Amino acid sequence: MTEPQSSPGGWPLQWRGLPPRARWIWWQQLWSDAIRLRDRYRLALRSPWWQDDIQVEALAALSAWSHAYDTGAWNDLAGKLQLLYDLDRIRGLLRAGGDVFDPDRDGDAFARHLAATGCEPDK
Repeated sequence: MTEPQSSPGGWPLQWRGLPPRARWIWWQQLWSDAIRLRDRYRLALRSPWWQDDIQVEALAALSAWSHAYDTGAWNDLAGKLQLLYDLDRIRGLLRAGGDVFDPDRDGDAFARHLAATGCEPDK
């Protein structure tokens, strides 16, 4: 088995290949990041984004990218501008789906998805 690809901070960019407990943590972090990124960059997330591999990968990459700048791990001004310029293209990747994403309404469907992917929550 290959190791999951990691972001600059060491966080894997995908959940596949992670053990069940780490998978749960990964998804919970992405859920929080999706809400943060939606608000910060005015992303029109759609439900159920967590079932679309392209949207999951786009959100994971955007989260890692913005986190690297927020923490000072990257200080490339041109790269930060590139992130901002690329938001329109990222928005295009996030258009598929049904209703507008609502964390309160969508929480149960998200939890069912995590269970179906073999995640192991805290007990």
